[in-house]
Formats: sequence, structure tokens, C-alpha cells
Amino acid sequence: MTFFPGYEPHGVKLLFKGKQIDLKPEIEEICNWWAVEEGSEFSLKEKVRNNFVRSFLALFPKTMGATCIEEFDFSLIK
Repeated sequence: MTFFPGYEPHGVKLLFKGKQIDLKPEIEEICNWWAVEEGSEFSLKEKVRNNFVRSFLALFPKTMGATCIEEFDFSLIK
């Protein structure tokens, strides 16, 4: 059996409402995946996007006030 190496965090910040936020390695990995997929034919499928957005927003505390994916900017990660 062959396994891929574990994710290596790079520490690049995600922007939330224009402010940089620190990410846990697990969330950073998810953000990297979405930064690559965002805008692709796959990511534009309604079911894919809705499932991702729902799961993604659930990763952040309610006190943060994140209500939609458009509040996040993945450009630093890209």
C-alpha cells in the first residue's frame, strides 16, 4: 500500500472581509483545495458549490459571523 505524504502547512493567510486570518492546518488544506478548484467547471456545479460552502462555513466559529463564501478571499493562497 502506498500513502501520500501528510499535508505540509505553508502558513499563507486567508482573507475574511479583507482581514488576514490564521488557519488550522486542516482548514488550510481545504482552502488550498478550493483555491485550485474555484472557477473550474467542477466547482461551478450547483450541488458541488452548495456542499462545499455549507461544509466550509461550518469550520469557522459562529462568533466570527461568516455567512457566505464571498466574504472569503483565496487570492493569497492562489
